[in-house]
Amino acid sequence: MADNSRSGSFFRNLRNSIPYQGGLFLDLEHEIDFLNPKFKEFENRGSKRQDILQKHSITYGNPNDEPYALIGGDNNVSLYANIQENKLGRIKDYRIMAAYPVVSECIDNICDEMINLDDVNNIIKIDIDQTELKDSHKQELEDEFKSFMAIYDLEQNGWSYARNLLVEGELFFEHIIDKSNPGLGILGVVPIPVELIDPIYDNMQNFMIRGFLERKPILDPKNPNKVERYEYIPMDKNQIAYMNSGIWNEDHTCRIPYIENGRKDYRRLSLIEDSIVIYRLARAPERLIFNIDVGNMNTQQQQQYLQGLMHKYWNSKTFDIANGGVTQKFDPQSMLDAFWFPKRKGSEGSSVSTLPAGQNLSKLEDLEYFRNALYTSLGVPTNRTNPEDKAAIGTQNADILRAELKFARLVIRLQKLLANGFKNSFITHLKLKKYENSDRSWWEEFNLSEDEIKTKMNPPSNYYQLREIQKLELSMNLFTTAKGTEFISPSLAAKDYLKWDDTRLQANQEWKRKDAAFAWEIAQITNQGPGWKKLIQQNIEAANNGGEPNMNGGLGA
Repeated sequence: MADNSRSGSFFRNLRNSIPYQGGLFLDLEHEIDFLNPKFKEFENRGSKRQDILQKHSITYGNPNDEPYALIGGDNNVSLYANIQENKLGRIKDYRIMAAYPVVSECIDNICDEMINLDDVNNIIKIDIDQTELKDSHKQELEDEFKSFMAIYDLEQNGWSYARNLLVEGELFFEHIIDKSNPGLGILGVVPIPVELIDPIYDNMQNFMIRGFLERKPILDPKNPNKVERYEYIPMDKNQIAYMNSGIWNEDHTCRIPYIENGRKDYRRLSLIEDSIVIYRLARAPERLIFNIDVGNMNTQQQQQYLQGLMHKYWNSKTFDIANGGVTQKFDPQSMLDAFWFPKRKGSEGSSVSTLPAGQNLSKLEDLEYFRNALYTSLGVPTNRTNPEDKAAIGTQNADILRAELKFARLVIRLQKLLANGFKNSFITHLKLKKYENSDRSWWEEFNLSEDEIKTKMNPPSNYYQLREIQKLELSMNLFTTAKGTEFISPSLAAKDYLKWDDTRLQANQEWKRKDAAFAWEIAQITNQGPGWKKLIQQNIEAANNGGEPNMNGGLGA
C-alpha cells in the first residue's frame, strides 16, 4: 500500500494506535493480512469525491497528511478517538424505547412508507439518463444494478433495514468478495451489529471517514457465554457499506438515531400512562360509609367501640381444612371498602351509605395530548392515531393533506439516506468487477463519474402521489390556457408549464408523426378494406399502363 496516499495514511497511523490483547499494540504491517486479508483489495475502489474536495479545501485540508484526533490519556496519534465506550448501553436504551407501543407504531408507519414496490417490483432504481452512454450500455448498467441490489434483498429485508436505521442510527454491511478473483465484484453483503463497529475519522470535525474499526468478540473456550477479549480489525472505508441517520449528538462525536427526536415526549407519555393507571386503581372501587350511633360515650369510649366493630368486620369466619373447625381470617380487602364515623346522641341512629367511585375516569384528554405530541415529534400525522378515522383525501381536507405531504417529505429524506449508501456500494462493485473479457473494470469501461449515477427509492404511494397528480393537473390547465393564446408557441408553453426539455419535445413530435400515420392507416382500412395496400398498388400500375383505377375497394382482397 502506498504511504503517500490518503488511505495509506490511515493504514500507517493505525499501526501504533490500536489496543490489542491486554494493552499490547498491533504491528499492522505484519498482521494486517491475517486480521483482514481483503483490506488492500478495497483501496481506491469506492467514492473519491469527498477525498478530492477535502484535499483542495482550506477548512478541512490537512497539509501534513496526518490525522488531527488524539487519544485521551497519551500522546499517541489515533484515528478512533471518537469511539463510544458506552455505545452498547446507548443502543439498548433506544431499542427499549422502540419497543414502546406508541413509538413502535410511529416507526412502523414510517417504514411502511419507505419500502414501496413499483409496477415492475422494483424498490430502488438507478438513474443514468444524464450520461452520454449508448442506450445499450445504459441498459447494461441498469441490469447490473438490479442484479447487484438482489444481494440486499430489499423486498424481504428492506423494512428491517429502515427500522434499524431509525432505531439505531447506523447500518453497516461488509462487502464480500472472492479474494482469489476480486474481478467478480461484490458477491454478497453481511450485516454487522452496530455495537461492534465504528467509523474512523481523520479530522476534528468528523467530516471525512477514513475507514472502520470492528471489535470482533473472542469467546472464552471454557465459557462460551463469556467474551474473553475483543480483536480489533481495521477495515477500508470501501469494504463497508455505511448508512447513518445524518444526525449528530450535541458534541458532534457520534450519530444518534431519528427516534431521539421523540425521547422527551416518550418519557412524558409513559409517565402519564402510569399515573393514570395508579389513579384508576385507587379511585375505581366504591366505598361504604358506616355512621355508628355511639350515644353519650366519651371520645375514648367511642374510639374503642368503633375499633371493636371494625375488627369484627375486618375478620371473616372461614373453615380451616388443615386444622378443622371455624377460624377468624383477616380480610385485608375490607379495609379498602369502608369508612367509619361515630354519631352522637340525638342523631338518627346508625346508617350505612355508599361513597361513589372516582368520576370522569373515562376522560383521557391528557393522555391523548401527550400521545399526539409523541406522534408530532416523530413526524407522523396525528390523524393516524385513530384507526377508525376515514378522513377523505382531497382538497377539501387541506389540513390533513398538508400533514400527510409533510410526512411524505420526511419519508423521502429518510429514503435518500438508504439510497445514497446503496449507490456508494454499487460504485465499489463497478470499480471491482471486470467488464466481460476485458481487464478494465465496468467503471473504467464506461468512463463513469459519481455525479452521473443517481439512485432513488419509490416515493410514498398515497398522499404524495395524489399531490403530484394535483400539480400535474394544474400544470396542464396552465399549458392549455397558454397554448390557446395566439402569440404563444405550443412548444414554448410546453417548456414553461410542463417543464419539457428539447429531448422531450422532439420525442413528442416523433410520436405525433407516428400517431398521425397510424390514424391514416386506420382510415384506409375503414374506407378500402383490409386489402387497401394491394388496391393502391393495382391503381398505381393501372395508372402507369393508362388503364382505369379500381374503385370497388379492397374488401374482397
